[in-house]
Amino acid sequence: MFGFRSVERILGLLQLVVVARVLSPNDFGVVAIAMLAMAALDAFSQTGFDVALIQKKEDIGTYLDTAWSVQVLRGLATSSIMFISAPWVASFFRSPESTMIVRALALVPLLRGFSNIGVIYFQKDLELRRTVAYEIAGTLTNTIVAVAVAVVWRSVWALAAGLVAAHVARCIASFRLHPYRPRFRIDWAKAREVFRFGRWIMANYAVGFVMLNGDNAVLGKLLGTTSLGLYQVAFKFANITTTEITRILSRVTLPAFAKLQDDRERLRPAFLKSLDLVIFVATPVSAGIIFLGPDFVRIFLGERWLPMVTGLRILAVAGLIRSIVATGSSLYLAVNRPSLDFLTTFVSMAAMAIAVFPATIRWGLVGTSIAVLVGNALVVPIWVGSYLRLVHGKVTPLVGRFFIVVLTFLAIGLPVLALNRLRPFGILEFTFLSITSLLCYLGLSFVLLKYFNHGLFRVAKEILASM
Repeated sequence: MFGFRSVERILGLLQLVVVARVLSPNDFGVVAIAMLAMAALDAFSQTGFDVALIQKKEDIGTYLDTAWSVQVLRGLATSSIMFISAPWVASFFRSPESTMIVRALALVPLLRGFSNIGVIYFQKDLELRRTVAYEIAGTLTNTIVAVAVAVVWRSVWALAAGLVAAHVARCIASFRLHPYRPRFRIDWAKAREVFRFGRWIMANYAVGFVMLNGDNAVLGKLLGTTSLGLYQVAFKFANITTTEITRILSRVTLPAFAKLQDDRERLRPAFLKSLDLVIFVATPVSAGIIFLGPDFVRIFLGERWLPMVTGLRILAVAGLIRSIVATGSSLYLAVNRPSLDFLTTFVSMAAMAIAVFPATIRWGLVGTSIAVLVGNALVVPIWVGSYLRLVHGKVTPLVGRFFIVVLTFLAIGLPVLALNRLRPFGILEFTFLSITSLLCYLGLSFVLLKYFNHGLFRVAKEILASM
């Protein structure tokens, strides 16, 4: 999964660089409005059936037709509402050009709805090679279509075409990769049984939408599509790896933790190992964005994207905190405590919602980024308390990992600060400084392994041994 996600993120980064060179921040803002509308409908119509079926210990074969039927109905309803409401969405953001983009992306929830429910077995049974094949079909299609349309037509439709094409590819792949053939049939007793667990997931998605997209809505409404486009690209860069590593782990840790839910002595070290992987991948990436991000933006995206630099740095810190705290999500769900997942998301959302409006009015894009950081930081105490209570853990391992985060920032940041005289950077200077920072981080990892039997190299050795 990590290998696949690395390839996927590299493709996504290349796509973003190429398309950002061709399109304007306003174009990204227009598509962001459509994505916001789709995310809102998706979040407030979630059933939570997929997570509930993964968490179930017994065979789920008798639940699949019901889950798929509900999924189809949800897709039809979401797609129809999105298509009809497109003019109102565009009017709210004062962006009439968004209307047709919103209607085009209405195809996405429809395609999701008709995808084969059998792919849920890939995650439940940890058949990750099939998961990779299923998802890479969409990733490659998205990159090829979006880049081709952007280069040939230089149009905002490049982003929309890539998204729709990706979901067409995944829908086809879902039936090619799994033999299950769903039928439209609803067993209401089974639906109610699954919904009792899934309702917390549904509530969590709804609150999570406000947390993850409320900043976009406020910023787009107050500052317009150009600022929204700048913020969207900054957010993608800031979270391009930190969020992805959490998604990778959740695909593995939720079913794995579910199998260990009755054995706390095995669950505790399993959770700490997942936390280590997040820290040793997400921290250097976040540090790199903070110290090298401004030059990356200027060199690879162009001068017109520089207004997002300060927000990018703040969002990189927020993304790191989010990726660490998100490790608790799989733990909460695996031990049948979805209410804790909801509580974490709700507190983060509430803090961000209180701060985002006044901060955006006062400081613009930077203020929105600060509100997001505040929302993510305030849930750290809940995450720590849940770890101590659910797996009977101790504070000492968490404190040690905090110091490793600080050391990583120093290892990557000090070379950049020491070689500041190289500015203004060109591609060669940027490459040299990036390699220097990476070598410093690897040196730190070697010291941690040799003297403390900890760090990135130890995690890598364990992964290679297991393979």
